[in-house]
Amino acid sequence: MPPPWGRNGGHVQPCTDHLKRELDHLAPPPEGRMADIDWKPLPTGLWTPPAVFAEVGNLLLQAFTDDGVPTWEISKKTGERGEWNVIAKGTAASFEAAKAAALFEAGAAP
Repeated sequence: MPPPWGRNGGHVQPCTDHLKRELDHLAPPPEGRMADIDWKPLPTGLWTPPAVFAEVGNLLLQAFTDDGVPTWEISKKTGERGEWNVIAKGTAASFEAAKAAALFEAGAAP
């Protein structure tokens, strides 16, 4: 039977709780930043609604549903002719969460 404080000596949970509080303090919630982003609809017919995009600097953020799965994608402008390369992509629990994830990950993009 493991000791009552856990196998890791009880250090991990307090450490992760502290880190989460620090990160929450440093970064405003994504909802506040999303209000500043001008999300525009992606063309119906090519994308199943809901599907939106936003250009933020040299990044293109997209949130859409892919076979019913909320998905986000970030592309970076690579050339002067409007060329884009996908640099990050993922899925989320909801469409709004996909938008928030795209925005969050864009903040960490190189």
